[in-house]
Amino acid sequence: RKFDWHATIKRDGRLLLITAIIIIVMNIPYLKYVLYPLSLFATWVHELCHGIAAIFVGGRVQKLLLFPDTSGLAYTSLPAGDGRRAFVAQAGYTGTAVVGCLLLIFRRTKRGPRSGTMVLAVVMLLSCAIWIRNAFGFCMIALIGIALGLCAW
Repeated sequence: RKFDWHATIKRDGRLLLITAIIIIVMNIPYLKYVLYPLSLFATWVHELCHGIAAIFVGGRVQKLLLFPDTSGLAYTSLPAGDGRRAFVAQAGYTGTAVVGCLLLIFRRTKRGPRSGTMVLAVVMLLSCAIWIRNAFGFCMIALIGIALGLCAW
């Protein structure tokens, strides 16, 4: 079976174009601030994945913090032993990649983009209510969550 480049470009052309534009904009001084909400979103996903991993291994999330420089911290408590700390430590980057993959899968279905965006908005707002404990992180993630919810509506 021969690979159909035309169908692939037709199907994924917008995604490839947006990816190229983002890569270019990221490297232009001052214009990169347009992507600031996406950087905060990526930090939130990273820290949330640490928290979810802690819950998976029997721990708990004490708080999540997000800062204006797009850094963040996930405070978790874990039971001792058996590599649990290593699992939680690696979950930030690994989880972010998994979430990105899931978002790409969602966009391929008919109702996926809308329902996926709404689920994301609800999770963002729930994480604000349950775990985010600094004013900047709470306000920004709540605003992004509300914006995503309105887009999905």
